[in-house]
Amino acid sequence: MARNRGSASKGKGKGKGKSKSTGKDQRKRGDDRTRRVATRRPEGLEGSSGKRRSFSQRVGTKGELAFRVFAEAHGLLATKCEEDFGIDFMCQIDLDHDSRGASDIANTLVGCCVRATTSSDKKVKLNVGDARNLLNSRTPLIFILVALDQGGAASVHHRLVDSKFGDELTEFLAGTAAEMTVTADRCGNEDTFDADLRACLSHGFSETMRLGLAERRLSRILPAASVEIRRTPQGQLTLVETVHIFDYYESETPEQERAVVHAAFGSIEHGADRFRALVPKPEVLKYLRNLPAPTVLSGFLSESSVKLQCSSAFGSVTAEFVLRRTRTHWAYVHSSGLSLITSHARLVEGKRVHETEVFIDPLVDTKMEDLGSFADFLSACGPGSTIVQLGDDGKPDGAGFATDATFVPLHTVAKFVASWRRCTTIEGWPRESVSLRDVTDAEVFHSLTGLAATLTDERVIARYSFYLAPAQEDRDVQDLSPAPVRASLPVIANLSADTVLVRFNVTASTLSLDGEVCGMRFHSVQGAVAEKRALVQKSTIFPEAVYGGNDTTTAFGPDLREGRVPREIEAVSLSWDEGDDDD
Repeated sequence: MARNRGSASKGKGKGKGKSKSTGKDQRKRGDDRTRRVATRRPEGLEGSSGKRRSFSQRVGTKGELAFRVFAEAHGLLATKCEEDFGIDFMCQIDLDHDSRGASDIANTLVGCCVRATTSSDKKVKLNVGDARNLLNSRTPLIFILVALDQGGAASVHHRLVDSKFGDELTEFLAGTAAEMTVTADRCGNEDTFDADLRACLSHGFSETMRLGLAERRLSRILPAASVEIRRTPQGQLTLVETVHIFDYYESETPEQERAVVHAAFGSIEHGADRFRALVPKPEVLKYLRNLPAPTVLSGFLSESSVKLQCSSAFGSVTAEFVLRRTRTHWAYVHSSGLSLITSHARLVEGKRVHETEVFIDPLVDTKMEDLGSFADFLSACGPGSTIVQLGDDGKPDGAGFATDATFVPLHTVAKFVASWRRCTTIEGWPRESVSLRDVTDAEVFHSLTGLAATLTDERVIARYSFYLAPAQEDRDVQDLSPAPVRASLPVIANLSADTVLVRFNVTASTLSLDGEVCGMRFHSVQGAVAEKRALVQKSTIFPEAVYGGNDTTTAFGPDLREGRVPREIEAVSLSWDEGDDDD
């Protein structure tokens, strides 16, 4: 440490402005200059080299000399560091320096950071760099304060960089002050030095100090945190343990909180990947910085097996879940990747509310065929349904919760499952082509619901009736002649990895003008056949009907938007056979 504290007077600077002065004034200033020169260069010291030695340098040298004498008296073999970056002396320790025979040398080196001062209050100041150096060193350190009086006598004081001094340094670094003060009255005197020296020679002294310091600091942000260093022949690591494992991570922003919640209540199989993606709190990393790497963060996650019962107008269905809890949320987690997450009460716009989420884990690929009876549970979670946890006796444990008020997205899941089940009745429907996580894919969702609605609701197929206006402006729709037919309407729809071409067998009527078909009215679906194709890029996210002739499609969406037939799909078009119309 290069700086030393002392006092020195400063002369006044010369003004730049002009001023009148008398000869007497000039002679006086000349006398002043003579006196100042005489002060800097006393008589008898002619022949100066021109180099100057500052007051602080003299104080520093005297301080280091005083320390050397002090060190010799206490068995410190002080070696001055040629390059001083905060540690002035590295000291070997003579364990029996008063012996008249040979003595042993300690197997630990001690660093000494020496500061000298001539101030009457016997204090020095440390800046941020000084504090970090004292705190971060892996070598045992002793801070030495040498107080020099006006007569040149020195008193040596010390502070062992232990847990108490470490706490003070850490508090300083955590604040905004540029400097901290160390005074002699807060240091140990010579009578306590030998005992402090023996303490810092104890095995693992510095590491124990840093370990305790990290644990105390972590406890402020991680309740009941403990820190342990483990060593094996294969290496070492720092093990940190706290009550709530997710307290280690940032959750200030909605995105950060969502990542933590999904790590807590997502699939256990993919937990490690999610943990690696979380952002630890800066304080956690800062307080563990000086401990051995790698660091293992551990904690507890409460969970228990429970049964939920979903009741609706169609009956009741039960399913097994795991109830998992963290400090801020709890959730019912199913092995399929679906979780019903609820926050503890929190203040939102002046009201205490519970925030809920239906989370479908995107990393879990559960095929719909593998849901088994859980598909029945999900199908029951439509509008008007109620979910309740069952007790050990199989009876409802409490009033439960209405999905209309808590987990509205379950209605979407219920519709998705019901639509998939309807689609599997189509001849040739590809197996294991749909996963539960596809409910969050808008195109897959609209493909299933659109195809299912076409199968079951005559109003849907009727919407895709069409009429091509004749070229003659004086012709009217009343002039069209209907004829019953059985039509095959091709529809293309995308799943997550495949495109499905579904040909709907429809009762219909052709609309003819002067013997030429210029339109068709669809009545009802009698069946359908599916064919799996390689995935193609469609124009919309909805199923699209292919009429043929002009390579256009019509989307089974709310606005009947037109699209284009993908190039990868071979030429398909609407076809029909004359026959009796059932309607």
